Amino acid sequence: MADEEHSMLEVLVVFGDNKPFCISSGRRKVFFLDVDGTLTDEFGIISKEKQDAVRRLAKTCRIYLATSLPYRHAYRACKSIWKWIDGGVFAEGSDVRIFIQSYRRVIPLDIKTLNLKSGKFREYWQDGDLHKIMVRHTYHVAEDFPEFHVVWEDGRMWITNKDVDKLQGVLHICGKMQFSEEEVGVIGNSVNDIPMLHHFRYSYAVPESSETVKVAAKGVI
Repeated sequence: MADEEHSMLEVLVVFGDNKPFCISSGRRKVFFLDVDGTLTDEFGIISKEKQDAVRRLAKTCRIYLATSLPYRHAYRACKSIWKWIDGGVFAEGSDVRIFIQSYRRVIPLDIKTLNLKSGKFREYWQDGDLHKIMVRHTYHVAEDFPEFHVVWEDGRMWITNKDVDKLQGVLHICGKMQFSEEEVGVIGNSVNDIPMLHHFRYSYAVPESSETVKVAAKGVI
Protein backbone atom coordinates (compact mmCIF):
# COMPACT_ATOMS: atom_id res chain seq x y z
CA MET A 1 0.00 0.00 0.00
CA ALA A 2 1.36 3.40 -0.95
CA ASP A 3 2.19 5.85 1.86
CA GLU A 4 -0.50 8.23 0.61
CA GLU A 5 -3.16 5.51 0.68
CA HIS A 6 -2.06 4.39 4.17
CA SER A 7 -2.42 7.97 5.41
CA MET A 8 -5.95 8.13 3.99
CA LEU A 9 -6.80 4.81 5.66
CA GLU A 10 -5.75 6.19 9.05
CA VAL A 11 -7.80 9.32 8.49
CA LEU A 12 -11.00 7.56 7.55
CA VAL A 13 -10.94 4.86 10.20
CA VAL A 14 -11.18 7.34 13.10
CA PHE A 15 -14.58 8.55 11.88
CA GLY A 16 -16.12 5.29 13.11
CA ASP A 17 -15.56 1.85 14.55
CA ASN A 18 -16.48 -0.16 11.47
CA LYS A 19 -13.99 -2.41 9.73
CA PRO A 20 -11.13 -0.33 8.35
CA PHE A 21 -11.02 0.20 4.64
CA CYS A 22 -9.12 2.38 2.21
CA ILE A 23 -10.15 4.51 -0.73
CA SER A 24 -7.60 5.70 -3.23
CA SER A 25 -6.57 9.20 -2.28
CA GLY A 26 -5.01 9.88 -5.65
CA ARG A 27 -8.25 11.25 -7.12
CA ARG A 28 -9.62 12.95 -4.01
CA LYS A 29 -8.74 16.61 -3.94
CA VAL A 30 -11.45 17.75 -1.55
CA PHE A 31 -13.63 16.43 1.26
CA PHE A 32 -16.86 17.99 2.51
CA LEU A 33 -17.55 17.08 6.14
CA ASP A 34 -20.76 17.41 8.11
CA VAL A 35 -20.23 18.74 11.66
CA ASP A 36 -22.92 17.66 14.16
CA GLY A 37 -22.74 13.91 14.69
CA THR A 38 -19.98 13.44 12.13
CA LEU A 39 -17.08 15.51 13.42
CA THR A 40 -18.58 16.19 16.85
CA ASP A 41 -19.87 13.76 19.48
CA GLU A 42 -23.14 14.02 21.41
CA PHE A 43 -21.59 16.76 23.55
CA GLY A 44 -20.54 18.85 20.56
CA ILE A 45 -16.85 18.00 21.02
CA ILE A 46 -14.36 17.03 18.31
CA SER A 47 -12.18 14.31 19.80
CA LYS A 48 -8.40 14.44 19.70
CA GLU A 49 -8.45 11.47 17.31
CA LYS A 50 -10.68 13.29 14.86
CA GLN A 51 -8.62 16.46 15.16
CA ASP A 52 -5.56 14.42 14.20
CA ALA A 53 -7.50 12.82 11.35
CA VAL A 54 -8.45 16.19 9.90
CA ARG A 55 -4.87 17.41 10.24
CA ARG A 56 -3.59 14.40 8.29
CA LEU A 57 -6.32 14.67 5.70
CA ALA A 58 -5.42 18.32 5.13
CA LYS A 59 -1.97 17.26 3.94
CA THR A 60 -3.42 15.72 0.78
CA CYS A 61 -6.88 17.28 0.36
CA ARG A 62 -8.75 20.52 0.79
CA ILE A 63 -11.36 20.34 3.53
CA TYR A 64 -14.69 22.12 3.54
CA LEU A 65 -17.58 21.85 5.96
CA ALA A 66 -21.15 21.05 4.89
CA THR A 67 -23.36 21.82 7.85
CA SER A 68 -26.77 23.09 8.89
CA LEU A 69 -25.02 25.21 11.51
CA PRO A 70 -24.75 28.95 10.86
CA TYR A 71 -21.22 30.15 10.25
CA ARG A 72 -20.55 31.46 13.76
CA HIS A 73 -21.85 28.28 15.37
CA ALA A 74 -19.77 26.12 13.04
CA TYR A 75 -16.68 28.14 13.90
CA ARG A 76 -17.23 27.62 17.61
CA ALA A 77 -17.81 23.88 17.18
CA CYS A 78 -14.78 23.45 14.88
CA LYS A 79 -12.37 25.93 16.45
CA SER A 80 -9.89 23.14 17.23
CA ILE A 81 -9.57 22.25 13.52
CA TRP A 82 -10.34 25.61 11.93
CA LYS A 83 -6.83 26.22 10.60
CA TRP A 84 -7.30 23.22 8.30
CA ILE A 85 -10.71 24.27 7.00
CA ASP A 86 -10.84 25.89 3.54
CA GLY A 87 -14.42 27.13 3.71
CA GLY A 88 -17.79 25.50 3.62
CA VAL A 89 -21.50 25.27 3.14
CA PHE A 90 -23.17 26.76 6.21
CA ALA A 91 -26.76 27.22 7.39
CA GLU A 92 -28.04 24.42 5.18
CA GLY A 93 -26.47 25.95 2.07
CA SER A 94 -27.75 29.49 2.42
CA ASP A 95 -24.24 30.73 3.32
CA VAL A 96 -21.31 29.51 1.19
CA ARG A 97 -17.69 30.55 1.79
CA ILE A 98 -14.33 29.90 0.14
CA PHE A 99 -11.58 31.31 2.32
CA ILE A 100 -8.76 31.30 -0.22
CA GLN A 101 -10.85 33.47 -2.56
CA SER A 102 -12.35 35.60 0.22
CA TYR A 103 -15.62 34.48 -1.37
CA ARG A 104 -18.99 34.59 0.36
CA ARG A 105 -22.48 34.03 -1.02
CA VAL A 106 -25.57 34.48 1.13
CA ILE A 107 -29.00 33.58 -0.25
CA PRO A 108 -31.67 35.55 1.62
CA LEU A 109 -34.94 34.20 2.93
CA ASP A 110 -38.13 36.05 2.03
CA ILE A 111 -40.50 35.54 4.96
CA LYS A 112 -43.44 37.58 3.68
CA THR A 113 -45.39 34.38 3.12
CA LEU A 114 -44.05 32.55 6.15
CA ASN A 115 -46.80 31.96 8.69
CA LEU A 116 -45.42 30.55 11.94
CA LYS A 117 -48.39 29.78 14.15
CA SER A 118 -46.53 27.94 16.89
CA GLY A 119 -43.09 27.29 18.30
CA LYS A 120 -40.21 29.44 19.42
CA PHE A 121 -38.05 30.59 16.55
CA ARG A 122 -34.67 32.21 16.01
CA GLU A 123 -33.55 34.26 13.03
CA TYR A 124 -30.08 34.13 11.49
CA TRP A 125 -28.77 37.17 9.63
CA GLN A 126 -25.68 37.75 7.52
CA ASP A 127 -24.67 41.00 5.83
CA GLY A 128 -28.06 42.47 6.61
CA ASP A 129 -29.96 39.55 5.05
CA LEU A 130 -32.10 37.04 6.88
CA HIS A 131 -31.09 33.66 5.47
CA LYS A 132 -32.29 31.04 7.96
CA ILE A 133 -34.90 30.48 10.66
CA MET A 134 -34.78 27.78 13.33
CA VAL A 135 -38.06 26.77 14.98
CA ARG A 136 -38.23 24.73 18.21
CA HIS A 137 -41.18 22.77 19.57
CA THR A 138 -43.26 23.32 16.47
CA TYR A 139 -46.45 21.59 15.42
CA HIS A 140 -45.89 22.50 11.80
CA VAL A 141 -44.98 20.00 9.11
CA ALA A 142 -42.81 20.61 6.07
CA GLU A 143 -45.88 20.70 3.83
CA ASP A 144 -47.00 23.86 5.64
CA PHE A 145 -44.20 25.76 3.88
CA PRO A 146 -44.21 24.78 0.20
CA GLU A 147 -42.28 27.89 -0.79
CA PHE A 148 -39.31 27.12 1.46
CA HIS A 149 -36.63 24.48 2.01
CA VAL A 150 -37.44 22.77 5.33
CA VAL A 151 -35.34 20.27 7.28
CA TRP A 152 -36.27 18.53 10.53
CA GLU A 153 -33.40 17.63 12.87
CA ASP A 154 -33.33 16.84 16.60
CA GLY A 155 -36.75 18.35 17.25
CA ARG A 156 -35.97 21.52 15.35
CA MET A 157 -37.17 22.83 12.02
CA TRP A 158 -34.67 24.67 9.81
CA ILE A 159 -36.19 26.94 7.16
CA THR A 160 -34.16 28.41 4.30
CA ASN A 161 -34.67 29.63 0.74
CA LYS A 162 -36.30 26.91 -1.38
CA ASP A 163 -33.41 26.98 -3.85
CA VAL A 164 -30.68 25.99 -1.38
CA ASP A 165 -29.53 22.84 0.38
CA LYS A 166 -26.18 21.25 1.22
CA LEU A 167 -25.81 19.59 -2.17
CA GLN A 168 -26.35 22.83 -4.09
CA GLY A 169 -23.81 24.55 -1.85
CA VAL A 170 -21.23 21.81 -2.40
CA LEU A 171 -21.76 21.92 -6.16
CA HIS A 172 -21.39 25.70 -6.08
CA ILE A 173 -18.00 25.45 -4.37
CA CYS A 174 -16.92 22.72 -6.81
CA GLY A 175 -17.78 25.02 -9.70
CA LYS A 176 -15.94 27.99 -8.24
CA MET A 177 -12.86 25.89 -7.41
CA GLN A 178 -13.07 23.74 -10.56
CA PHE A 179 -13.27 20.44 -8.70
CA SER A 180 -14.62 17.58 -10.81
CA GLU A 181 -17.11 15.29 -9.07
CA GLU A 182 -14.58 12.44 -9.26
CA GLU A 183 -12.30 14.49 -7.02
CA VAL A 184 -14.91 15.00 -4.29
CA GLY A 185 -15.59 12.97 -1.15
CA VAL A 186 -18.47 13.72 1.25
CA ILE A 187 -19.13 12.45 4.78
CA GLY A 188 -22.36 12.92 6.75
CA ASN A 189 -24.84 11.36 9.14
CA SER A 190 -28.21 13.13 8.86
CA VAL A 191 -31.29 13.15 6.67
CA ASN A 192 -30.30 16.53 5.26
CA ASP A 193 -27.04 14.94 4.06
CA ILE A 194 -28.88 12.42 1.88
CA PRO A 195 -28.95 14.50 -1.35
CA MET A 196 -25.17 15.00 -1.32
CA LEU A 197 -24.49 11.42 -0.17
CA HIS A 198 -26.65 10.10 -2.99
CA HIS A 199 -25.17 12.43 -5.61
CA PHE A 200 -21.45 11.81 -5.20
CA ARG A 201 -19.67 8.58 -6.04
CA TYR A 202 -17.39 8.85 -3.02
CA SER A 203 -19.83 9.38 -0.16
CA TYR A 204 -19.74 7.94 3.34
CA ALA A 205 -22.05 7.78 6.34
CA VAL A 206 -20.87 7.29 9.92
CA PRO A 207 -21.98 4.18 11.87
CA GLU A 208 -24.47 6.07 14.04
CA SER A 209 -26.45 7.20 10.99
CA SER A 210 -29.96 5.91 10.34
CA GLU A 211 -30.42 3.13 7.81
CA THR A 212 -31.93 5.63 5.37
CA VAL A 213 -28.75 7.68 5.46
CA LYS A 214 -26.52 4.61 5.15
CA VAL A 215 -28.43 3.43 2.11
CA ALA A 216 -27.95 6.82 0.42
CA ALA A 217 -24.19 6.70 1.00
CA LYS A 218 -21.81 4.53 -0.98
CA GLY A 219 -20.11 3.29 2.18
CA VAL A 220 -20.03 3.48 5.97
CA ILE A 221 -16.93 4.75 7.75
